[in-house]
Amino acid sequence: MSDFPRAQKLAALFAVTAVVVLTLIFVNVNEPDAEVAVPTPTVDPNATPTAVPILSQQRIPWSAIAAEIRGAADTVAPVPCPFIDERDRQDNNFLSLTPSLTFVCDVPGLEATPIAPGRVVMRVTQAPLNSEKAAIVANGKDGPWVRAAAYGTFVVIDHGSLNGVRNATSVYAGLDSISADLRVGQLVDTSTPLGRIGRLMINGELVEGVLPFELLTDDTRFGADPLRANPPPASAGAELAALLADRVRLPVTTCNLPFGNPELNVGAPREYRSGTHNGLDFNCGTTNHDIVAAADGEVLFVVDDFTEPTPEDRDVVLANAALAVDTPFWTLAMLYGRFVVIAHHLPDGTPGSDDRIVTLYAHMSEIDPNIVTGRQVSAGTVIGQVGNTGTSTAANGILDGHPSVHLHWELHVNDRPVGYLSDPSETEPLYRQMLCDVAPATPDAATTPSASDPRC
Repeated sequence: MSDFPRAQKLAALFAVTAVVVLTLIFVNVNEPDAEVAVPTPTVDPNATPTAVPILSQQRIPWSAIAAEIRGAADTVAPVPCPFIDERDRQDNNFLSLTPSLTFVCDVPGLEATPIAPGRVVMRVTQAPLNSEKAAIVANGKDGPWVRAAAYGTFVVIDHGSLNGVRNATSVYAGLDSISADLRVGQLVDTSTPLGRIGRLMINGELVEGVLPFELLTDDTRFGADPLRANPPPASAGAELAALLADRVRLPVTTCNLPFGNPELNVGAPREYRSGTHNGLDFNCGTTNHDIVAAADGEVLFVVDDFTEPTPEDRDVVLANAALAVDTPFWTLAMLYGRFVVIAHHLPDGTPGSDDRIVTLYAHMSEIDPNIVTGRQVSAGTVIGQVGNTGTSTAANGILDGHPSVHLHWELHVNDRPVGYLSDPSETEPLYRQMLCDVAPATPDAATTPSASDPRC
């Protein structure tokens, strides 16, 4: 590693962060040590980096800590290289976006392999959202979709129950390429090649042979908060609906609306995957229906290269979800098929302007080629067509002209769907209010249907 004077290092790093490509800075945010309460520093995306370069930190072999990490006992290293532990924030790490460990091999071309047997639930080929844009989207807060945007090309393995935890999931990010024959649902073991590790710009140095890695047990990154934040109180649903009314629109206007059927609304049980429904289902029947952005925003994450698992492989993964009590985050993402996530921001100074708001559009048959990570979109922009990718019928080869063809749409505030864990009878009025301009019911006033869409 070069031994530049400190001022030159800082200048080089500042220049790198302004570049659209190769600007991903690997970092993680975790709770401080229980015995030493250290306040989390305020994130400033415009701050000048000041920390010691990451590559000068001590590298640790996986075998030294695997027995100490929940669920990791008897696992093997994903590459035969030591890692840098990035769970502690440093002054120059103003993005909380990336996996918790970075394996540094210093040589290119090595193949990453699973830490334990499991099933492939995601294989995504994408360019990472550059750090400048990611900092704006993150708005100082970590979150699963922001992290996903920063992963670049990555693979996710669901290990099911492992070493005393209900579910273990591992993420292999920043890959140069994914093995050509690796497919969703595939059973893999510790010898299965997942893909070639890539190169990263770390503190001003382009480093060859780097693998960002993350282990989640019961949807919790080791040493961190749960991947999905704690749910807000039920009373927050009405406040959020009022806040977002007139700011979001119907994501599809030519399909049947979900209202009147509790099974199609947020909160409906989904026993086949041991979970609940987090969105609205707009039934369409055919794929020739445009999906549009529900509000102005920025494309945060796109899965456009989804391949269907076999029905048998899909069933095994869903059986793992049943053992986990709730559907693991990345297993649920597998069930979305082709999908798009868009980040939205309320105007500065208005209530909710500090909240992260995202909408998710799932089961798409096609995604518009112009919808790529980092692109700004306006409400009403066509992002693709309705489909049923990721569903059980698609796994059986039925792709069009079937009742299963629909848009699954979610609206999240701070990484939880509006109405999370509420009964569908309670969530439907919230979404009517937001999407249809229908005022909430009162004892002495009936709701007024939307003049723009009588189906509301």
